Amino acid sequence: MKEYKNIEGIGLGIVAFDGTEHISNIVEEIKPFLKYVVVGLQIKSYNGEQMDPTDLNEIIKLKEQGIIDEYIFVDLNESKEPKARETDKRNYMIDTIEKN
Repeated sequence: MKEYKNIEGIGLGIVAFDGTEHISNIVEEIKPFLKYVVVGLQIKSYNGEQMDPTDLNEIIKLKEQGIIDEYIFVDLNESKEPKARETDKRNYMIDTIEKN
């Protein structure tokens, strides 16, 4: 386990594929307590479905409005089991938050 020193704030990472219209409400409720917010966009589902462009546009809008600080694209290693892919996604977001 990593040892964290001098933690300056709290970061929030959200994995998104659909339902992105709810992210604004979630973040705005707790934004005063957050230092950095990142959304990990999963463009392709585990079943091979593509993310709806409406959901992608919603995330871009949230970034432009300053509701989220960053969005990243999460590519899944399809040779891994779903549990390992979920862990990889979350670790990628943690690393992104940690850098900021």
